[in-house]
Amino acid sequence: MSNIENFAVSRFKNRTGTTSWRVNGWLHGLRIRRNFKTREEAAAEKSVYEIKALQAAAGLHAVATILSEDQVREGEAVYRRLAGSAHTLSSCVDFALAHYRRPEDGRLLAEAIAEYVAAKQHELEQGHFGLPIQSNSLGLEATSKPFPRPTCCGYPGVRTGGVLGGGTSGNEDLQQSARDSVAVL
Repeated sequence: MSNIENFAVSRFKNRTGTTSWRVNGWLHGLRIRRNFKTREEAAAEKSVYEIKALQAAAGLHAVATILSEDQVREGEAVYRRLAGSAHTLSSCVDFALAHYRRPEDGRLLAEAIAEYVAAKQHELEQGHFGLPIQSNSLGLEATSKPFPRPTCCGYPGVRTGGVLGGGTSGNEDLQQSARDSVAVL
């Protein structure tokens, strides 16, 4: 028998002689027959059963959850986006939690370069590294000059105008080096 059946509301007299309203129909192969005091209550219950029958036919089902309706909709949207992917929702959430950093938690590129150069300079003084690291560290100090404040695309500490030739950075050698690198490509 089909899950989509017509439910009917009918009027009848019960054994006590009072008029009642009955909802009749079939849902999941089970007979439904419920009595109500008013026609409005019976009509509301009929609608509930019809919706349940349509949901069953469409492959939908009710699930008790602590999530809000918006959270359920967002979860359904994520599952649709992951359709056909080898990734599960749990693996994607685990990856995001392990690797995502809010922009305000980050630091400016100039600060990171200064910290790195200081650490490498300390290692050089300790005698751990030779000349190639020293020249690389000094090159990093030069790259921190074009990035003094956050101005590009919302990324903290990045300003590309001087490096790409669209503005001035005060470091013509770095601009020339960038142009030479592009010319080689």
